[in-house]
Amino acid sequence: MIKTKFLALALLLIGTAVSPVSAKEYKAALFGVKSDGTTNNTRSIQKAVDFISENGGGELAFYVGRYLTGTIHLKSNVTIVMKEGAALMASTSPYDYDYVNGTAALIVADTAKNIGITGKGLIDGQGTLVTGHYNTQAAQGNLAAGKNTVPALIYMNGCTGVTVEGILLNNSAEDVAIFNNCTDVTVTGITVDSKLNPATAGVVLEGCTNVKLNESFIDVPAAALQTKGAASKGVSVTNSITPNGKKISPRK
Repeated sequence: MIKTKFLALALLLIGTAVSPVSAKEYKAALFGVKSDGTTNNTRSIQKAVDFISENGGGELAFYVGRYLTGTIHLKSNVTIVMKEGAALMASTSPYDYDYVNGTAALIVADTAKNIGITGKGLIDGQGTLVTGHYNTQAAQGNLAAGKNTVPALIYMNGCTGVTVEGILLNNSAEDVAIFNNCTDVTVTGITVDSKLNPATAGVVLEGCTNVKLNESFIDVPAAALQTKGAASKGVSVTNSITPNGKKISPRK
């Protein structure tokens, strides 16, 4: 009987040790984020990200709707989750974007750890409108030097433990997802459709370590997986293709 109790206790402890711990979910709506497609949610979304990061981390979940926003600064231990039917729509105003290392993006992260962008929803760069507004403001001399380049969808600099999974990434005005000096990056099951700019690349790596691209489909005019600048190490690609069925491999 005693041996049986000890065995049961041991199995319980083992089960507890290996059971996945679910991250706490916070609904974007709780922070005043509107899904009407017209309200600029930049401040509300940033407030949510900051709160989650400062309170132990978790998931910021966007449910069905269209969420207009400028640059979001993703912080450590926060994952943005786009539920099916949810769309994060890029603001078309150049003044709604921040620059990190001279690069603007809809979602940026700078030296953050354990971060992610996941789900079955959409991130839409509204590239045609964004580019048009940038060109108009630049022609009028309204954009400062160094802040006149159109935004990517994702830019991460010096981050560790990055997951991008399942998401649809469309209509970027620039390159789609840029990773600079990042470590342990996993990109799985993404679908990219971004063909506005002939120079647009899909996933761009510079000086990264341990990068995995899995089960993804990338449709862009330039390289689906581009390496530039400092060499990236430990880059692997599995079951990822372009529209013509060719396997994706790193290109400069």
